[in-house]
Amino acid sequence: MSGASSGVSKTESCCGPVCGCGPAAPSSPMTMPGAGAPDRREFLGVAGAGLAGVLRGRAASAGAVAGPFSADDLALFPIPADKRLHPSWLRSLRQRGEPAVYRQSNGELYFIGMPIGGICTGQLYLGGDGKLWHWDIFNLPAPDHWRSTQGPHYANPVRPSSPIEQGFAVQCKVGDTFVTRPLDVTGFPQIQFKGQYPIGFVEYRDPALPIQIDLEAFSPFIPGNADDSGLPCVILNYTVKNTSHEEAHVSLGGWLQNPACLGSGASGGVARTNTAIQHARGATLLCSVAAQPAKSETGDSTRPDILFEDFEKPAYDG
Repeated sequence: MSGASSGVSKTESCCGPVCGCGPAAPSSPMTMPGAGAPDRREFLGVAGAGLAGVLRGRAASAGAVAGPFSADDLALFPIPADKRLHPSWLRSLRQRGEPAVYRQSNGELYFIGMPIGGICTGQLYLGGDGKLWHWDIFNLPAPDHWRSTQGPHYANPVRPSSPIEQGFAVQCKVGDTFVTRPLDVTGFPQIQFKGQYPIGFVEYRDPALPIQIDLEAFSPFIPGNADDSGLPCVILNYTVKNTSHEEAHVSLGGWLQNPACLGSGASGGVARTNTAIQHARGATLLCSVAAQPAKSETGDSTRPDILFEDFEKPAYDG
């Protein structure tokens, strides 16, 4: 390539001392004729010198958190033991900040899934609107789109989905007005989520309603108590506040589909039973399953079998 056409003279290097298109710098052992490829020590020396120059230049900037460094600091190893962290930056690590708040109005609730539940009791997520989703507690194969070990969820996060129906709703009566709303994105126009693991906070607001509802959801984590921290349970604590000057009658209700034999009961071979148990501190819903009695072709499960032939006669007549 001529100097007129390339704009580079014969004594200049168009790329650098190791590119091969210009004369090598005689002071560099990496580019001496016949030296071949640089070894590890030579490479680290050159890389360390370049990194030191970058860090030394950045150390003077206001955003630097470490340094400055020189080439001697990086001669033996590119990451020095003494990071020379700035005291102001270290102090900032101990300063209490403000938790991030995600709002429905900004479309920020659709990709929230905070793990919730006891330790080693399966995967259950708290959604941005307070609903529980994923429900990987039934020992079933993962859905086709759920390939979390391959890392695609960072590029294409999954949206909340659930194999069962579950949720809560609020009923509010003020004067002659009676309103029922589900506690999710379909029932309230203003919802915000604040995650402080293992606790999640959800606020439900609607200017048209005289009440405010707050959800505090958490796992049974107890320091020093591994047994109770592994209980398969989730605590959902709802608080309702009357913001009007009128008397409000409010009730909360929830629903949960019976998930017993979720993967094997679709064929109709089982009968699911829900039993409500009332006690002094509330109520318990017991979801159970039992084998479904076999039915005859006529649909009558109480008729005894009719013998057609048992082939136990002494002769061969029919």
